[in-house]
Amino acid sequence: MNNLTNIVKSPTRISNQSSSLIDVMIINNTENETFTVNQNLGYSDHLAQLLYIKTKNPIEGPIYRHKRLFAEKNIEEFQYSLHKENWNEVTSSDEPNTSFNIFMDTFRYYFNTAFPLTHYRRLTRKCVIAHPCVDGSRISAFSCTTSNTRVFKLV
Repeated sequence: MNNLTNIVKSPTRISNQSSSLIDVMIINNTENETFTVNQNLGYSDHLAQLLYIKTKNPIEGPIYRHKRLFAEKNIEEFQYSLHKENWNEVTSSDEPNTSFNIFMDTFRYYFNTAFPLTHYRRLTRKCVIAHPCVDGSRISAFSCTTSNTRVFKLV
């Protein structure tokens, strides 16, 4: 249906009584080689899912990242803005969708004002990200410098 395919093939929730595949990753492009790994990080009864996609097109040019600063000052500014806002327009509407949209527009405005999205250029393409697992091992993600291939391995 709509060329959507679940690429997770092994159970994502395992208990003493059962195992089931209830967490999925759905993609609409099966032309690229994909590989998924389920890993127990110890935070939930559900396994974390890692996705590996080998693409045909390497990354060209610089890589840009986006981040927000959630400093105490920014959080206080955000809370103050929400506190001083007059929410009458939200509460006075008889239409729930209209109220919700007004609320979200107002919330988003104050959120983006207090926590502006900053763009920066990452200088290197090499990156190692390690996540601890329950058994003390780590999962590391390595980005290749010549392509946008990511390889995940348990170390």
